[in-house]
Parts: sequence; C-alpha cells; structure tokens
Amino acid sequence: MVQNGSRLKNLAISLLNTSTERDAQKKVGASQISNPCTKHLAMALAGVPEQPSKYWLGGKIGTAVHSALELGIEKSDAEELKGALVEQKITLGEIPGYGVVSSKPDLVLPAINHLVDWKTSTRAKTKKIQAWVDGVKQDAATTYTMQKYIGQTQLYA
Repeated sequence: MVQNGSRLKNLAISLLNTSTERDAQKKVGASQISNPCTKHLAMALAGVPEQPSKYWLGGKIGTAVHSALELGIEKSDAEELKGALVEQKITLGEIPGYGVVSSKPDLVLPAINHLVDWKTSTRAKTKKIQAWVDGVKQDAATTYTMQKYIGQTQLYA
C-alpha cells in the first residue's frame, strides 16, 4: 500500500510539473521589467534561468486560479465584462539589441476603464501588503513586492 501511495504522490507531482505556455516564455515581460532589483532584471534580460524554488507550487496555484477566472469570465454575463480583453498580448516597447518587449495583462475592462492583474497570496502576505498600503508598516520585502506590482500595472496602463 505504501508503494502505491508513493507512486500516486509522484504521479501527482509529475502532473503538476507539466509545462505551460508561461514556462516556455523566453523574453522578459511586464513582471520582469518592473523588478526594482537591477541584478534580477539584468539576469532576466540575459536569459539566466531562475533558480528552482521550494515554493514552486505557488506558481502552479496562480496559473490554476488565472485559468478558473478566465473560464468564469467566458461564462459570465456581467455588464462590467462586456468587451473584456483577457490575456491580450500588448507591446510595451523595444530594447535596442534585445528586441520587442511584450506582455499580457490579465484583464482589461474598457467599458469601465479598468485594468486587473490577478495575484494569489497568503493571508500573512496580504496583511503585510494592507499594512503597507495603509502606511502602517513599510518593511523592505513588502516595499519591493509592491514596487514590482505597481510597476507592472503601470507598464500595462
């Protein structure tokens, strides 16, 4: 029985590690360009692969949530979603010697002039971000994250 449990665990992990369109991305997009750390940005522009993270499942959860939201948008008849643009590729600009930089905003709602960039989080991270937004606590890690998020949405806008 234990052997079958291990096999099922390994099967589940292999299914979760299936490559996605996002995994095949070679060039930087808005989320990398908006990185306030010049070293991380330079490494992304040079195509240096990111080191494996022990938090790899977070990206898979984010991708799954995005997929669920996109499916919900397709099925919705909400007035706010009329004319919605979902994952539409846009050109952000061009970097000489690198090429065109493009990206895909998660959701644009032209009818109400609104841009949405979905983020998944933990309760603890959300509390830190809310404290940052409220001006209660401005720790370095949250400031870094918020600079990335704000920069990304400004690039989309």
